Amino acid sequence: MESVQIAFQLLFLALCLFMLGEPWRIALRRFSGLFLGLNFLQIAVLDVYLGGFLLYIVAIIPFHLFSKPTLYAITVISFFVVFLVHRTKFRRVVQNLRLGPKKSLFRNSQSLEFALVISMFAFTLFMQTLPFNNLLLGSVRDTSIHSLFVQVLIENKEVPVTLQPYLDEGIVYPQGFTPLAAYSALVMNYVPPQAVFYLTALFNSLAVLGAYYLGKVVSEKGHLGLSLAFVFTFVAFWPKYITWGSNALVASFPFYFVCLSFLPLLVRERLKIEAVIVIGVLFGYLSVLHLQTFETLIVSLFILWLYVALKRKKNRWYRLQSIVIISCMSLLILAPSAYRALAFYQYPMHNIGVPEDIEATNPEPGLSTIVTGIAWLADHIAANELLRVASFVLFIVSTLSIVSFRRNENFRLIGELVVIGLATLLGQLLLFLLRAVVPSDFLFYPHPMLLYFPFYFFIATLPLIAYASSFSRFSQRMLLGDNGTKLKTRVLVTAISLILLLAIYSPFLYQSLVRDSGELYGSYTVFSVTTAQDSQLILWITDNLPKNATILVNTFQSGTFIPSIANRKAVFPSFASSTSVTYQKLVALLEQNVFNATTLDLMKRFNITDVYVGSGVSPWDNWIHRWNPNLFLGNPQFTLMKNFGNAYLFHCNYVNTSVVFLDDFEHSDWDENGWLAQYVGNGLGDVTIVSDFGYNSQRSLRITAQAMYTVTEWRCARSVSREIFLPNDSDVIFSFYVNAVEGFSRRDTFAIVISNVYHNQSMIVTTPQGIYEGYRNTRTLSGFVGLFSYDLSVSWREFFNSPLPNTLMFELVNWDFDGVENVAYVDNVALAATPIS
Repeated sequence: MESVQIAFQLLFLALCLFMLGEPWRIALRRFSGLFLGLNFLQIAVLDVYLGGFLLYIVAIIPFHLFSKPTLYAITVISFFVVFLVHRTKFRRVVQNLRLGPKKSLFRNSQSLEFALVISMFAFTLFMQTLPFNNLLLGSVRDTSIHSLFVQVLIENKEVPVTLQPYLDEGIVYPQGFTPLAAYSALVMNYVPPQAVFYLTALFNSLAVLGAYYLGKVVSEKGHLGLSLAFVFTFVAFWPKYITWGSNALVASFPFYFVCLSFLPLLVRERLKIEAVIVIGVLFGYLSVLHLQTFETLIVSLFILWLYVALKRKKNRWYRLQSIVIISCMSLLILAPSAYRALAFYQYPMHNIGVPEDIEATNPEPGLSTIVTGIAWLADHIAANELLRVASFVLFIVSTLSIVSFRRNENFRLIGELVVIGLATLLGQLLLFLLRAVVPSDFLFYPHPMLLYFPFYFFIATLPLIAYASSFSRFSQRMLLGDNGTKLKTRVLVTAISLILLLAIYSPFLYQSLVRDSGELYGSYTVFSVTTAQDSQLILWITDNLPKNATILVNTFQSGTFIPSIANRKAVFPSFASSTSVTYQKLVALLEQNVFNATTLDLMKRFNITDVYVGSGVSPWDNWIHRWNPNLFLGNPQFTLMKNFGNAYLFHCNYVNTSVVFLDDFEHSDWDENGWLAQYVGNGLGDVTIVSDFGYNSQRSLRITAQAMYTVTEWRCARSVSREIFLPNDSDVIFSFYVNAVEGFSRRDTFAIVISNVYHNQSMIVTTPQGIYEGYRNTRTLSGFVGLFSYDLSVSWREFFNSPLPNTLMFELVNWDFDGVENVAYVDNVALAATPIS
């Protein structure tokens, strides 16, 4: 399966990041005294981010160092250094494995814990990559944004100032995630969208290890890490279901958990200045991964210090000094993005290179922001109503258990996590309050999703409280005279606790084990609408379109990946430029299937050379953002360059003509311009393009029909149809050539049926003496052969006393009744529109 292959590739990528980070972890440990007593899994998740931090430094330094040779060299050197430093440990591991898997694995409870946590991580990674069997490139909005960042980083070999040559906008967005994705693109030979998409799944899965890291740090001797890993594998709805994008936000979550583990240390102990500096640097890396998690972290730290200050504990001013140093070090890491944000602040949308008519609506500050955030928490806590109720019940029971358990001597096993949970909850609520009361230009970015984490922290304490309480009661009631009795008691309590645990969490386990794979795929498809046809067409663009092409794309279709795959300019990916009023007006006209002088003028303003229409569109907003290829097919303003299935690329001609649709059938496929075939009755028939009977041209459309009589059926019809879009307020002339002589006799008929989209109003143009003879709303041809022309606007108003609709359904139909094959030749189907003054 493709997903299994991708999962192993991501594990190899994680190994490379681990090797990049391990030498720096050792150096930081010796410098600061931090990271002591970590087990292998904690070291693994920490090293992945230290490796990412190294890549960020290489990318942000303006010396064009971020290239494949440099990265390969750094990786190889890191592998060598790690093996050299840990050669004794590697030798010991090999010796342990020689003892046999069982002896080496189950020698102690920690090994069993490792196995359980690794299993949960592997399960999460498998569930995250399983949808990749049917998906290609991820969100056409968020993933396309980050993939363009990756592309310009790879091309420039450093983080450039702007997104040139694809966009004029400056890069203000913190780039901590981009080097990670660019590294995976270079090492694994992914295209940038694949790198972003796949890497997001890896970091989503690493949230399990990040939660484990946090639990082990705050409760080293207990099993809080295991409990947190379990909750974020089977209970937590987020970040598992973040499928619309938010790639950098997802990548920041595991490291956010790592950074949370420092909060008790900063409050409880007096640290060396070296340790404070290192923590500040790590917090700074979190800030360039994503500002929202960083802001929550800093505000939570401040709230913890405020608690210490109010209790008048010793060293409170020293701790405030540490917080200030940490904040300053964080801002130092964030400085490149902060400098650009300040330098570009005076421009529209606080950025350079955006169109002058940018218009983005920012909600006015208000207390409703807080209400909305809390309401979002209540509405999105779980996948369905049952799990939503179960989640809140677990949270309430956990909270009550924490309150009743707080005086127990074992409370220290969960106490620091409770403190962290309260601090992060209050910190996020404070950010909502600041967002509500200060102007929107201030950089306060609360996210309702971050309210979930303290929610899950509390839930993770419940199994430990239940186990500790149960064991205490069993210990009091049973005789514990010898070690055997103690062992039996512990086994009994553990077995009962495990059964209760499975019973309590059974709805969540069922959701994770049975339903998640399908629901995750369904959730992804909201914005992951790229198909194999789109992929083929974008690769075709890479090899066949000039470098100076400017392609109009729909931000809800796969064309947003054109810059990062085909390396051609697109108007516009989902950046600030896409909020241009002019661009939005153009998009609105295309969504409404309107192509007129205004549409043409707007396209000229953006110097558009080509138009990309994807095979699928996001169902967001009930599919209203769909572009119909029939708007371009047959329009002389466009030439079909290439299509793969329903993915189309059109070249803009900008010819001065009143013709809005023309099909002279001078092409090899009769359906190239969007015609669809139908049949009625019983018989034979075909639709082809032939080299005979064309009107002033070589080719024409040939439609045949031959009835095969049965007891119940005595007719046959073959037809082709398509919708045609007309400009507003225009006088429309319809012309066509037809030769309907061969095989036609008596009631046999060739007709053109013109209807509105609802088919409740139709007019018919028919050959003489056919089945439509005497029908209302009919125009009869003067003969069976010739070039005919009609003023549709006049005829429609005469028949229906209303203006001609902007969308019409045209059907060319060949009816046979006598069993002799009818052959109709059609050519030069044209509609010309002249604006009504």
